[in-house]
Amino acid sequence: MSFNENTNGLIDHDEKEINLRERLFIYIKHWKWFVVSLIVFLALGYIYIKVTTPLYQIETDLLIKQDKQNGGGGAGDDILKSLDLFSSDKIIDNEIQILKSYTLFEKVVKDLGLQVSYFQTGRARKVPLYETVPFQAELLKPNHQSYNEYLKVKLLNNTEVEVDGKKGQINYPIQTDLGTVLITAQQVDPKFFNVQYDIKFNDLDYFYQTYSTTLSVSPVSKDGTVLIITYQDAIPKRGEDLLNRLVLEYNNAAVADKNKVASSTLNFIDERLIKLSNELGTAEQNVQNYKSTNQIADISSQSHEFMQTVQQNDADLEKINIQLAVLQNLENDVNSSDDSQEKLPSMLSIEDPTLLGI
Repeated sequence: MSFNENTNGLIDHDEKEINLRERLFIYIKHWKWFVVSLIVFLALGYIYIKVTTPLYQIETDLLIKQDKQNGGGGAGDDILKSLDLFSSDKIIDNEIQILKSYTLFEKVVKDLGLQVSYFQTGRARKVPLYETVPFQAELLKPNHQSYNEYLKVKLLNNTEVEVDGKKGQINYPIQTDLGTVLITAQQVDPKFFNVQYDIKFNDLDYFYQTYSTTLSVSPVSKDGTVLIITYQDAIPKRGEDLLNRLVLEYNNAAVADKNKVASSTLNFIDERLIKLSNELGTAEQNVQNYKSTNQIADISSQSHEFMQTVQQNDADLEKINIQLAVLQNLENDVNSSDDSQEKLPSMLSIEDPTLLGI
């Protein structure tokens, strides 16, 4: 039994080797197709790389500062916490929506001049340009074709330009099939003359759709307040400028919003102060009119006059008492039986001229 099993095992092993060789020979017969396929796929990959514009991912961080609530708590704070109206997640969500808003996007696009895209025709594709274009294009009067086609621009010299094969003057409006266009340029290096550029006017609504898909804003962590902003662009410098401008406009909008709130608060306080001042003035005038109509004296003024009168009466009474004492002493001296020549008492506080003459 064991001998037969060993023999069968060797036969099976030999059959497997034969089958593998046969299959390998079958594939080797078609080696030309393998080589052709490899060459085709390599060529397609090369063409794809040349035709497709690569996108670079640019990233920046943004810290969202939250206003600290005053301590103390209370039933009102507990209610707000239970409603979850001011949770960190909701604040972050709101700031993300602001960063991706059309309002900030429009400011960024206009500040960087991204309403117009510039290209230079390469061997396999249009190469996007940024900050290397020797002129600026502006669409003055658009028409129905303005945002659908490319405009070919070629600088002939420092004063002339060729737009879609038609000559025109630099810094002067030019009528084209895409609308009225203005090409502006200063002193241009001659190396840029007779170089063809393709420009594309961007419809902001459509451009925003593309922009919103390539812009990503997400928090670093669930409980954190740091946002990671990423953007994909064919030109890294342009993407970097776009994110920097976006953060700048976001901060400016936050400052403007706080200034607006502070201004509104101050205006409200000023209005309330003016209103209260007018109300107090009216109330005081009504009191004066009521006193005058009903002949009611001023209590404070009468009290002051009364106190002055009392003080004056007290002073007069004291003076009279002194005079009475002096006269009493004088009377006692006159009635005295002593005939000695003594000086009469002083006539202090005595104003009668007869008595003073004695």
